[in-house]
Amino acid sequence: MQARYPRNIVILVEGLVGPLETSDAVSWMKDRLSRARERAGLSHVLLYQKQRSSGTLAKPRFFSVFETDDAATALGELSKPYDHEVLRPLGIGSFELLQGLPRAAVREPDGGLMVGLTNCTDPADEADFNAWYDRVHAADVVRSPWFWNSQRYKRIDGDLPDYAALYETTLQGSEALKRYMRWPERVSEMHPRIANLHVWSFDYVASL
Repeated sequence: MQARYPRNIVILVEGLVGPLETSDAVSWMKDRLSRARERAGLSHVLLYQKQRSSGTLAKPRFFSVFETDDAATALGELSKPYDHEVLRPLGIGSFELLQGLPRAAVREPDGGLMVGLTNCTDPADEADFNAWYDRVHAADVVRSPWFWNSQRYKRIDGDLPDYAALYETTLQGSEALKRYMRWPERVSEMHPRIANLHVWSFDYVASL
């Protein structure tokens, strides 16, 4: 992330069951990280948010990416129950970087993130599914004027879908996604074995 390509990440998706100022959420998350960072082998941590959320996985509020050298320990540490009045975990998973995508030559300013969480519905077609995703779908997103970097990950453990695609943009995530979906050159045909479970857009908040 941010033109880094960590071998392993943990993704944590969180929602709200009541009002919470972003500054208060960031402060609380920093305090949580101060206790977990060394034990979990965390390096960089990126926090993104939606302005509007439903408190469910359909529209989560916060999306955190934890870069780590020890995926199993990080997942165990970040999966521990926590006590917060309105912040709730909605899903978590550890992931390993897939190598099929080109790397960005330079880092662009932080704006937002588009996230696609998918499964392949037939293991026999998984190689073809991944080739299509890298050469057609992800390539199309980065070919557009609004996304400057893409990374794909395969889940190791956790309760999120099998694949996570992360697309970075200098715009707010919702604006970049809206422009991409309206782009007349967009390749709209999907792979027959893809299960698009979640497509989200988030705005960048902080590096924790």
